Amino acid sequence: MGKYKIKRGHKPDLDRAMKEAFKSYEKKDGRYFGKHAILEVEAWLVGKELEVKVSSKKASSDRELNESIKAYNSFLGLATGLTAKERRKKSLKR
Repeated sequence: MGKYKIKRGHKPDLDRAMKEAFKSYEKKDGRYFGKHAILEVEAWLVGKELEVKVSSKKASSDRELNESIKAYNSFLGLATGLTAKERRKKSLKR
């Protein structure tokens, strides 16, 4: 499970982030469940942090793997308001 801080002033819209990043998603009890190729993502907000649980299947091709990684990074960017570089920097400070 991963925890990601949300950028100051950013108002996370998990509906929009899931819709734009994943092929399909659903919302149940305040948690969002998204699927894209080999990934299954469960995400929810706890205070000022985004918590994410990810599971994956074995990729049948490099293309499938790359698309899944791009979708996940896109989701995190939309949900947290931070780029991959900013998320990495914040994770190293913990």
